[in-house]
Amino acid sequence: MKQRNRYLDILRGAAVILMVFGHCLQYGNGTEFIESSGFFYNRLFQLIYSFHMPLFMLLSGYLFFYTAGKYRKTIEFIKNRWQRICLPIIGWQTFHYTVKGIGMLVNGESVDLDFLWRYVRSWFTDIWFLLAILYCSVIIFFIRKYLKDNIFVYLTGFVLTFITPDSVANMHLYKYMYPFFICGYLLSRYLKESRKIISGVRLKYLFAGAVVCFIALFCFWDIDAYIYTTGYTLLGRERLSRQFLIDMYRTAIGFAGSAAVTIGIKMVYDWKPGQYIADAWKGVFGLLWKIMSGVGCQSLCVYILSSEMVHWFLEDFSDWYHFSYLGTLIEAGILIGISYAVAVLISRIAVFNKILLGGK
Repeated sequence: MKQRNRYLDILRGAAVILMVFGHCLQYGNGTEFIESSGFFYNRLFQLIYSFHMPLFMLLSGYLFFYTAGKYRKTIEFIKNRWQRICLPIIGWQTFHYTVKGIGMLVNGESVDLDFLWRYVRSWFTDIWFLLAILYCSVIIFFIRKYLKDNIFVYLTGFVLTFITPDSVANMHLYKYMYPFFICGYLLSRYLKESRKIISGVRLKYLFAGAVVCFIALFCFWDIDAYIYTTGYTLLGRERLSRQFLIDMYRTAIGFAGSAAVTIGIKMVYDWKPGQYIADAWKGVFGLLWKIMSGVGCQSLCVYILSSEMVHWFLEDFSDWYHFSYLGTLIEAGILIGISYAVAVLISRIAVFNKILLGGK
């Protein structure tokens, strides 16, 4: 079995932990905070949402390069996408709607055809980040297979994201994720060339540049920067230039934030402390890396299950809360811990590992 890249698992763990914390910040601080959309104006929430999904998609694209190289036949690739993405989506949505349906029956409500239709439709809408990976990976596979990874074609696809409608379910989210997934793939594709370009530049200078760029961009973040509030397409906009600038700004800060986190974690991960602090450093960061890489290994289940628990329990449980960062941190820790434990359990049961986690 091929050994996992621990550094990449740590990065995925970081992205998922930020996602869970962001969800708890949004839904775990009382009804008033949710109804007033107070989270949109919270600076920590803004910081997390400026780059955490771009980071996750960059990593997904980077790793997809190795997946794409395994499959020359289209049918083999389709089987892989079915097993790794489609089956888990159907599995998790079946679980979700089974629990929901049982709850409705207990409360005396009927499970009708409309409920079944919503269940089927959820396969194409609800777990949007997996669908984004699916669509982007399919695009890359065929461009790689028939057009030899033509960069012009990828750039054409990026241009098309601006002039295609957002009306199809979650299309604005998929288009937002496209450049990050593609760039992650191309970075992996041209890794040797990329290393040659930056070989003479120390990581600390790259990190400083990324941080400066991110801070400069973050100063201009406002509610219109969220993909959820302004969408993506230029079609039907009264002010095309403003929407275009929002889209480009959103993309730029996503790259800057992802670069800062990626390089920053790499520097800390590779740092060799002096003998006086080596033991303490190994103890503290050894535990931190273990937690983050563990969450990264189970990122799919932690992402989905924690999101389910947020809507099943957290919103009602925290209904009376007043805003608290400490409370949010505790909530996130509990959700991550439970999700991780369940993920490990699922991974050890062959049928659930296959249906819910895309395992073999």
